[in-house]
Amino acid sequence: MGPKRDRNISQLKRRTHRSKTNSDYARIDVFVVNYNGVRFLKQCLPSLLKMSWPNFKVYVVDNGSTDESVNFVRIKYPNVGVIRLQENMGFARASNLAIRQSKAPFICLLNNDIQVTTDWMTVLMQDFRNPKVAVAVPKMYDFQGRVNSAGGVCDFYGFAFNRGIGEEDTGQYDQSRYVAYGCLGAALVKRAVFNEVGYFDETYVFYHEDVDFSWRLILRGYEIRYNPGSVVYHYHMGTSLATGRATIIGWWERNRFRTLLKNYQIKTLVTILPTLAILKILHICYAVAINRDAGEVRAILRAYVWNLVHIKDTIRERRRIQKSRLVPEMELRRMLIPLSIELRLGLGKMYHPIVRRKPGPGFMLALDIHGKA
Repeated sequence: MGPKRDRNISQLKRRTHRSKTNSDYARIDVFVVNYNGVRFLKQCLPSLLKMSWPNFKVYVVDNGSTDESVNFVRIKYPNVGVIRLQENMGFARASNLAIRQSKAPFICLLNNDIQVTTDWMTVLMQDFRNPKVAVAVPKMYDFQGRVNSAGGVCDFYGFAFNRGIGEEDTGQYDQSRYVAYGCLGAALVKRAVFNEVGYFDETYVFYHEDVDFSWRLILRGYEIRYNPGSVVYHYHMGTSLATGRATIIGWWERNRFRTLLKNYQIKTLVTILPTLAILKILHICYAVAINRDAGEVRAILRAYVWNLVHIKDTIRERRRIQKSRLVPEMELRRMLIPLSIELRLGLGKMYHPIVRRKPGPGFMLALDIHGKA
């Protein structure tokens, strides 16, 4: 470690210990995307209003709820803003509408089924001392005390997974690190990066918009930071599970394939597509023979038909992304697991709440970001 780096660290420590006034704290706009989730808002909003960060404003972005969500917020929490949409536009479009209205330098995105701890935001904001950090995410627990997310991992085939989901916390995820994507169920984002890489892809509606957004950021030279010192609690898929398992899998398949087409170079796509095709054949066979779920098969097929129908739009987005990238694709690929997460799930080697098989002895535990035990 050189003398210049030593001086920088000393200066950073002096700044950290300097007393601050409220004007020293950056403004953060907090957007809670909600759809018929009044039961979750009753826990989410009180926790947000107890945060230690002194300069923030909370908004509920209501996606056309038919329950009492809007009335509940307006009566019980008059200081919480409400952005009321006339229909359910999905997470991506609703978030974009809210972000475009914001003038704050930082955006906080939250699912309605999140409860935060007092200092979670204060801890995450420390990560932005590094100007390359565009997104910072906390450690998530479920309400049984198990890990729900320790940052996001992806494989080469675009399958995304919450690192550590379902595991008992024995300290295995207590190290801060850069990750392949940040789960937008609870995340802090620099407002300015939306002007560089664009907003969330509104064709995604639900799922995988965080992966696509994170990959675009990485290709611009930014980093996604996981910070285990920041803690939130998540009732996983509290709202979306009501749509049904087959529907969720359909969104996953549709959106992850578009993410691959948009962000990978042609030579990479040529390399991975044969393996991806084999994985999809195995997936369909598994759905027929084991799950006996015709709805799941239809959802998978519809996902790829959708991509064919919308290929022109995907190509336009691809050209924009490839033109704006600042770093080689290897900077993205080095963050990805070479082994297929999907295959490991099918074999019972990993756990996910949407996958019906219980975890086997090979369960994710010690698998690191590069797929090495």
